Amino acid sequence: MQFELKNIKKSYRAKEVLTDINLKAGGGEIIAIVGENGCGKSTLFKILLGLAVQNNGEIVVDDGSIMTGIVEDPCFYPFMTGRENLDCLVDKLDTANLDFYLKRLEMDEYIDKNVGKYSQGMKQRLGIVYVLLRNADIMIFDEPTNALDPLGIETLRDILSTEKQKGKLILISSHNLYFLDDFADSVYFMIGGKLCKKDEELLKRNRTETVEYVFEVTRQSDAAAILSKAGVSFVISGNKIIINDIKSNVDNSLNALIPCGIKAFYQNTNLSKEYVKIIKNEK
Repeated sequence: MQFELKNIKKSYRAKEVLTDINLKAGGGEIIAIVGENGCGKSTLFKILLGLAVQNNGEIVVDDGSIMTGIVEDPCFYPFMTGRENLDCLVDKLDTANLDFYLKRLEMDEYIDKNVGKYSQGMKQRLGIVYVLLRNADIMIFDEPTNALDPLGIETLRDILSTEKQKGKLILISSHNLYFLDDFADSVYFMIGGKLCKKDEELLKRNRTETVEYVFEVTRQSDAAAILSKAGVSFVISGNKIIINDIKSNVDNSLNALIPCGIKAFYQNTNLSKEYVKIIKNEK
């Protein structure tokens, strides 16, 4: 599959929001774009989906390739159920695929309720299912982890990894760098409308080096017991559990920690350190 952005520019009146965006990718890749709010990520995705038009530049894709995605907060008809929305938006809805994704994302209990009664996390899941059911060659996800709980984030990561194996090209943005550095093939940093950095070596190092994780859980003693049994190195500081270990070791324990009531979780990764460094240098 061919996918290339050549010198994409976009301005709103006198303000240029995208400057000479160049990116080349193929099928079976996950491309992540990281940046602050307002840096141009969503504008770029809107251009790709035909929701906005670039002032200059070219988008090159194979003839017949299908591109679909969600940008910003997914919007649906609030007076219709989730199932009715999908039936309306997806041509020739495959009920077997629908049932599979509903089960994976734990949506069975509310898919037949009006979307107007959905929480933000429920709407986010519905948007993800919509993209997956379109079975497009190129899938775009703008901040898909927003409002998702830790288990939902882990499930999404597994689903997108499977889509990658099917030969799909996945373009994704997120402020959740833990989510991105675990499985993205390439990371682009967008600063002020420019793609200014790409570094796969950070991703490779982060998977083998010791990094810091911080958990806040409601059942701290149970969480500590799980980590001790798994041989994960940690300390307890107030209401937080701080882990310094290799990422893969923590990932193996993450699902087991879900019943302990994870209230907050963040990771101080090589990717996040590099991103902060770049942001500071640009300002």
